[in-house]
Amino acid sequence: MSFPKYKYLITYRLSEIIFDLVDKFILSYLSNLGDLSYLSLKDQILKAARSIKQNIIEAVSEVASLKSQIKLLGVAYGSVEELIADFEDFLRRKNLEIYPQNHPKIIAFRCLGKNLSHLSNLSPLGELRKKPNLPASSQDAANLILTLSHQLSFLLYRQIKSMEAKFIEEGGYTENLFLKRLEKLKSPRGFTLMEFLIVIALIALLATALLILFNPKKQIEKAWDAKRKNQLSELKKVLEDWYNDKNCYPKPSEICFDSPTANNTCHICGNQSTSPSFSPYLSSLPCDPQSPKKDYLYQVDNLTCPNWYRVYADLSLSDYLNNDPATEEVGCYNQSCGPSPNYNYDYGISSPNIDLERSVNFSYCARTGCNICGSYQNCLNIWQTNPNLFCHQKKIIAPASYCGKQSCPCQP
Repeated sequence: MSFPKYKYLITYRLSEIIFDLVDKFILSYLSNLGDLSYLSLKDQILKAARSIKQNIIEAVSEVASLKSQIKLLGVAYGSVEELIADFEDFLRRKNLEIYPQNHPKIIAFRCLGKNLSHLSNLSPLGELRKKPNLPASSQDAANLILTLSHQLSFLLYRQIKSMEAKFIEEGGYTENLFLKRLEKLKSPRGFTLMEFLIVIALIALLATALLILFNPKKQIEKAWDAKRKNQLSELKKVLEDWYNDKNCYPKPSEICFDSPTANNTCHICGNQSTSPSFSPYLSSLPCDPQSPKKDYLYQVDNLTCPNWYRVYADLSLSDYLNNDPATEEVGCYNQSCGPSPNYNYDYGISSPNIDLERSVNFSYCARTGCNICGSYQNCLNIWQTNPNLFCHQKKIIAPASYCGKQSCPCQP
């Protein structure tokens, strides 16, 4: 017996299992909580779980173009990341453990997800023969949903990459439609040179428009940045709990996987084998989604009993040309936060008694090379009043000490 197309996708079958578990979780553990914040969480996780499932269905529908399929799967991927963040929040707020990857129950949960999402588990009517039971404790239940969500996030990422490769190799719906139309219009006399050039120009124009309007890489980077902001927000609360208990913030040896440098900086990533345990505050320290290419930078004032801390992150959607709203909110314009003289970060958190370190001296890439302009606002004023002064009329502004080539182009 044949099923609807989406039933053959392991990503859909896994999303259906997650949706059913989330529904049971809400009824069992969130319905009786009177706190308004938990009512908001209930609404959030149900919407995220449904968004995953429905976007996968729409992505594989017969009428969806390849471009639309990639976009819808990108939305589903972002919803999975939101669901993961929501369940991590639930466990943290209830002071429950987030099981590490090598925990026996996590290994069992992975096997369960693999078996239940297998095609052989579908009945002749397309329903799951065996359905998961929600564990008796809220801690186990939330960790089960987290584990299955991580599996789905990995599978969706691979599915998106596969469809991107297909798009590059075969082209999109509009492009192929034009090629069929060309074949239909062929006649014994053939095309004139002018007709041929016009058709080629139209195809090139449409292909360019598709690439501009649709950007799957941006969707993934947006999900990465959302995860970074959520992780650092959670870490900020945990570090204050640590300080309240010990009258010091964590020493580098208590939170970093590497040794501190001369300016008391080191890196945080709970996935590293040398990362220290942070229990009972966190079951696992956060890790940048692009680690080891990028890692969170931790800085303190001293190595014995830190009185303040700073944690810096490098967002994917912010650079020397563009600023994420969160970047502007913390004042880290154009990679201008971090330990001097390099800076090179555009987001971060700090203890209440100190602010993030920011560059106070900027330069802009002018037609003649790097021009010092003082504050960021001064550089911005120059751009707004006379953009012709900028190299190739591009708004490239960077900390003065980090300006690259002393001639146009002078990208950092």
